[in-house]
Amino acid sequence: MIYGHGDDAHSQTHPIRDDFSSNTRPDGPPSELIDHLRARLTAIARYPEPAADTVRRQLAAAHHVSAAQVLVTAGATAAIYLVAQTHRARASLILTPTFSEYEDACRLHDHALAFAPRSAFLAAPAAFLAPAPANAATPDLLWLCNPNTPPGEAAPRDALLALIDAHPRTRFVIDQSYADFCPLTPIQPADTTARENLILIRSLTKTLGIPGLRIGHVFASASNIAALARHLQPWAVNTLALEAAAYYLAHRARLAPPLESWLAHARALSRAVADLEGYTPLPTATPFFLIELARGTSSALKQHLVEKHGILIRNAANFRGLTSRHIRVSPQSPWQNHRLAQALQTYLGTPASFRQTARGIAKPPE
Repeated sequence: MIYGHGDDAHSQTHPIRDDFSSNTRPDGPPSELIDHLRARLTAIARYPEPAADTVRRQLAAAHHVSAAQVLVTAGATAAIYLVAQTHRARASLILTPTFSEYEDACRLHDHALAFAPRSAFLAAPAAFLAPAPANAATPDLLWLCNPNTPPGEAAPRDALLALIDAHPRTRFVIDQSYADFCPLTPIQPADTTARENLILIRSLTKTLGIPGLRIGHVFASASNIAALARHLQPWAVNTLALEAAAYYLAHRARLAPPLESWLAHARALSRAVADLEGYTPLPTATPFFLIELARGTSSALKQHLVEKHGILIRNAANFRGLTSRHIRVSPQSPWQNHRLAQALQTYLGTPASFRQTARGIAKPPE
């Protein structure tokens, strides 16, 4: 999806003050990472490592797997397209609503596509993988974002591993780009060692708040990684992206996202939105979450917020399985969240029946 995604301030005709549209790290890149990249800027005069071997080894050591189980890519999206290319013309099942790039990548590489509601799948996963009628085939690949975007819910690790082990003929492609934004324990890279039907995709773009530097990676068995690597272009990841990844992996504890405070801000914003007539925030396991409008459309609301308040949200109407009354927000600072709650209140003309400060939404500084 080249157009219609979040973080599209560049296409707006009004200046954006508060951006809730992109579910990357809310406080932006750590300042010490920026300082490090500034100091290493002259490294762009040299080619990057052809296969990003230094970062591969760092990732392997950090996650207790062999370097042969790691592949570094130019963002998680590049990994998604690489998996679809490697398994070209297979049958893929995509659980929706979810990130649209799974569908786009599969269509580009001639997959036979099927879709299932994620909620129904998680309630009875075996029903979607059991052939019905008897001559029907199970999918070759099942694409699952966990934690999921845009809703933000997450399936537990043990349940997913049990499902993966029960269906060895289906390859599970699990996008864990938001694993660092969720308190639940995700499937671990070491879980891929003995599972030929498991591929994990992760993103440092989200974790570090650097969407302009594309850096992601894949964990899988050595044979799966070798198959993917045959389609990977040399020098696929630029020098500054590799510098950012290497620095983060050397200082992970210090540069980790502020998850607890971000979740607290999200819960406060969700409560404030729930107090407004006409808006229903949906459950989530991550800071970002969906809001359903009782009336009006998400596109009209987005336009209003941009033009009247300089606030940017994610119009979620173009996610398969959602409607023209869904938006996604990724909470920011308490005072920015306060401004969003006030702007939502004025849009539908709802009474000021909520108290943002008392419910954890700080007023903007004077």
